[in-house]
Amino acid sequence: MTEASDPTPASSMLAPWAAMLTDPAVYAILGSSLFLVWHGSERSAQAVAAVKRNEQPAEYIQTMSKREVLLFPVVGSFTLLLIFFLFEWIQFLLIISQTVMACSSVAFLISPLVHACLARTFPHAMRSGLSNWCTWGEFCSIALAVGVTLVWMYSGHWLLVDILGFGICVVGITFIQIPNVKLVTLLFVGLLLYDVFWVFFSERWFHSNVMVEVATKEAANPMVSVAKVLHIPKIAESSSQVLELPVKLIFPNSFTSSPRHFSMLGLGDIVIPGLLVALVRRIGDTDALKFRYFQASLIGYFFGVLMAIVMSRIYGVAQPALLYLVPSTLLAVGWATARKGEFHRFVQFDQSEEKYLLPKP
Repeated sequence: MTEASDPTPASSMLAPWAAMLTDPAVYAILGSSLFLVWHGSERSAQAVAAVKRNEQPAEYIQTMSKREVLLFPVVGSFTLLLIFFLFEWIQFLLIISQTVMACSSVAFLISPLVHACLARTFPHAMRSGLSNWCTWGEFCSIALAVGVTLVWMYSGHWLLVDILGFGICVVGITFIQIPNVKLVTLLFVGLLLYDVFWVFFSERWFHSNVMVEVATKEAANPMVSVAKVLHIPKIAESSSQVLELPVKLIFPNSFTSSPRHFSMLGLGDIVIPGLLVALVRRIGDTDALKFRYFQASLIGYFFGVLMAIVMSRIYGVAQPALLYLVPSTLLAVGWATARKGEFHRFVQFDQSEEKYLLPKP
């Protein structure tokens, strides 16, 4: 889902374009989402390569089966309703689980950079390692991720919410893999219907836009509760009282206006299309096709995000971004493979086959 917090009326067709050209949130959403899909796809290919080299066990990668693909929208809908109706009772559990997941994801996200920096600065220490189960690079990555998470819990700053979201996106694209385009298409169709229903039609049954309500909920900050229990009033008073859940990327529409308005893009609108882009990237490492179509898939994703932003500005309401991302990514890859005469081979490709050494679901 993509949403502009300060929408432009549909009656003015020039104002949305003028506002978009001067809105930093537009460029931030386009740039960050494209980078995350690209980087997650590269890490996905590296994960498969690690399994092939027996550096990681087969369980290192989670390959979705047809049953899991079919259940995904159902489980997603149940989770959405659970948060919508019972948020006040489960918010503490929700924020703790989200915090742990986000912290570990950030550690994974920054680990290559941390390893590279340490290898240049302390090469001897990097070779010896910290212990049998943890390297210096892993230790420093975890320490930095914990630091980022604690600062987020203290300040609640939007930029730190985004950093946590970056980590979750990359981990999702890297470790959740779908072996063929048929299952990807099935997942896309199911989640497209899920996205459209909960954004456009949920208000008729629940008297509120369930997707928007859940995406914009703020949870009570557990750091405040802990500070009160430990009798540390300064931290309890100065910490952010509520926290944005790291389930979306948020960027300010202006850095000077007050109060600030924000635009957002759901993490699912990055991870879900990223599963197709990552599949295309992994296919490029095999001999299944003569040509590579990674760039075509990235271009399709870029235009899908751009179209979602444009439509949200023109109509002034939250848009189910998958409505634009699903056709744009599928059509881009489909057109590119058909143009090279490899569409049939692309559709028939299955990376769970034994010769590709991807764990079967």
